[in-house]
Amino acid sequence: MSETRPTLCAGCCVSQPKMPKSAFIFFSTTTIKRLRAENPELKVSEAAKMTGSLWQQIGEKEKATFNRLHEEDVQR
Repeated sequence: MSETRPTLCAGCCVSQPKMPKSAFIFFSTTTIKRLRAENPELKVSEAAKMTGSLWQQIGEKEKATFNRLHEEDVQR
């Protein structure tokens, strides 16, 4: 009795909507690009660590912009 299971493949769920991006993802996308432009020798892992630290340091006022982008992404 051989039962085959459906396999997951890249692109098999194209019709399904993607999960919304978090506020941190919107923040990190812009911040990593800026950090790498200012410091071309900076490794991606180092830029990611710096981004995490910056996210913890910024206040709710600065995070509000990215939270708004997240809410807009949820609505799509």
